[in-house]
Amino acid sequence: MPRASYFDKIRHTNRRVVMAKRGKRYYRVINYRRIIITIMVLSLVIAGVVLGLALARRGAGTLNIGEARFFVVAAGEFDTLHNANRSAQDIRRAGGAGYVVNDGDNFRVVVAVYARASEANSVSARLGAEEGFDTRVLELTIPPVSLSAYDRERAKEFADFFSHPIEVFSALMRHSLALEGGSITESHASTILSGIRTTLNQHMHRLSSFSDEFSDYVPHLMDFYREFSSLTTDALALRFGDTLAVNIRHLTVAGVYAWQEVVISLKERLA
Repeated sequence: MPRASYFDKIRHTNRRVVMAKRGKRYYRVINYRRIIITIMVLSLVIAGVVLGLALARRGAGTLNIGEARFFVVAAGEFDTLHNANRSAQDIRRAGGAGYVVNDGDNFRVVVAVYARASEANSVSARLGAEEGFDTRVLELTIPPVSLSAYDRERAKEFADFFSHPIEVFSALMRHSLALEGGSITESHASTILSGIRTTLNQHMHRLSSFSDEFSDYVPHLMDFYREFSSLTTDALALRFGDTLAVNIRHLTVAGVYAWQEVVISLKERLA
């Protein structure tokens, strides 16, 4: 029987490791080519993950919220606040909001706000013909907003704080028309207003959880939600007029103008 070779080579093909036996000691022959290939593959994988995260962050970097437009029916133009307030009282007695707006050096009294120009034009014409008011329709635009964020899902959730006020204004306009037309009772309208106030308060509390990511926006939004919730309480207490329909109109107009101011202020601060 032939003597065994000094080196008995054993090849582990499943691991691609070459082992050499010498006496009772074993020596691993390192496959440098495999190591280099492995390092290259791992480097590519890591680079791909990093690039993917960077692209994901870049893709979520901006979330755009479109502009909103409303159409305001205004009555008269006054050079003093005293005269504007006197006219506002007459407007409220006629069923309008009677909200006074500072328009540069003059003051305007807002009768109502609508989502469509056709509605505003119809009301303006009727007030001029039936009530003798000198009315005009003004367009009020709430500019678009761009949110910067790393987490797109989180940004989408935060965007709700910008869309919710618009939804509330639309709902208030519908309810004031329904109340005036007799489709709902004052008791029903009061319940609706109470629900709106509850939702506003819930949104206000939720805002605090976004303080880290959106610290530039949160304080201003919380101030708006807090103030609008307080105005809703005043509307329920009939502090803006003798009927709930007038109070809802006043609340809607006040909210729309306040929201426009908040959005414009934020855009100027973050420009």
